[in-house]
Parts: sequence; structure tokens; C-alpha cells
Amino acid sequence: MRNKKKSTWHEYQEKRKAKGQCYSCGNFAEPNRTRCSNCRAKQCGKYDRIEQGICKRCKNPSLPGVKMCQVHAEANAKRGRKTRQCRKNSGDCYLCGKGPPIQGASICEKCWLEKAAKLHLGSYSRWHELKNLFDKQNICPYTGYQLLIGVNVSIDHIIPRAKGGLNEVDNLQYVYYGDVDINWMKGKLDDSEFKSIVLKIANHIQSTIIKNNQNKEIQ
Repeated sequence: MRNKKKSTWHEYQEKRKAKGQCYSCGNFAEPNRTRCSNCRAKQCGKYDRIEQGICKRCKNPSLPGVKMCQVHAEANAKRGRKTRQCRKNSGDCYLCGKGPPIQGASICEKCWLEKAAKLHLGSYSRWHELKNLFDKQNICPYTGYQLLIGVNVSIDHIIPRAKGGLNEVDNLQYVYYGDVDINWMKGKLDDSEFKSIVLKIANHIQSTIIKNNQNKEIQ
């Protein structure tokens, strides 16, 4: 008999919410809320402890830059590694456990876009803006290669941040990342400067080839 796939914690939470239960413990939730009064009080207590530099799960001092003590931080990291490995083994995205991963990767398209949105736009929730940009521009403007999210693509600033470029969608473009790293090659150059240098290199190589062919014909 085929084993049914185990429901994820997220699915349990959604089922409880649909039944009007607290998504944390399963008791009846408060009216127009998704948690019961006990779980809400516990959550408020966590925030108070975090502000005081105390582990959010116990009363021990938290580690610098971490919201937990060493014991709970290590346990949380171990649990996270186990969860991610289980998701990989089941063929799911190791971050969200929902969508199928990109071919040749262990992360789904949405999670890749969310991470990129957090890095470049400052918020995970703006991932759809990067998705819309990719739908409009999925060809590298410098190599002409077809781009695939999470496979051979990098996000570049048209006007580099070093020259005052902003972290906004209008200043971002997708470029090829593979056997050559266009983003790294472009560096602190803006779009016109980079194209000018590439054109000079191409012209020099072409003239060198023509000159070498002429010398061979004379010989």
C-alpha cells in the first residue's frame, strides 16, 4: 500500500485556521483572530524577553545577534537542517516545502525570487515585481542568451550603486551567469560604459584577426 505524504506544519496551521482553531495549539481561537488568548500572551512574552536580551524560549541570556540561548539556537539549527533534508528527499523546495524545485536546483522559483527581492528591494513580499521584470526581460542584453531563473541568471544594477544607482526595479536587469559572470565583469560600470568597452575589445580582436590573416596570405 502506498504511503500518504505527511502533511507539513504549514498545512496543519491552515486546516486549524479554517476550523476556527488556534493555529499554534488547536484550541478555539479568539474572535477574528488566528490564535487563542494563551498563545497570544506567550507570543507577547517572547517579544518582551527578546527586548531584554533573554532567550525567547527560556530565561537564559541570548547569544549576541541571536534571539535564543546557545542550547535552543543549536536545537533550532538542527531541526532546520533535518526539515530541509526531508524536503529535498521528497523532491520539494527545501525552503518552503511547497512548490517543486527548479530543475538542477533545490529551491523553487518563488523562493529564489523572494530571496532576490529581499536582497535588492529590501522585502520578500516584492518578489512579484522581479517576476514581472523577468517576464518582460528574459534574454541577457549583453550575450543574447536565454535566461532561466535560478539556473543561469544574475540581477544587475543598470546604474551601479557606487554611482548612485537605486535598489528599484527600474534600475535592475537580468544578465547571464554561467561560464562567464556578466554582473562581475560589468562591475562599477554603467550600461553605456560597459557596452563601450565591450565594443572596443570586440573591434580590437576583429582587427587583430584580419591583420593575422593578411600576414598569412603574404607569407
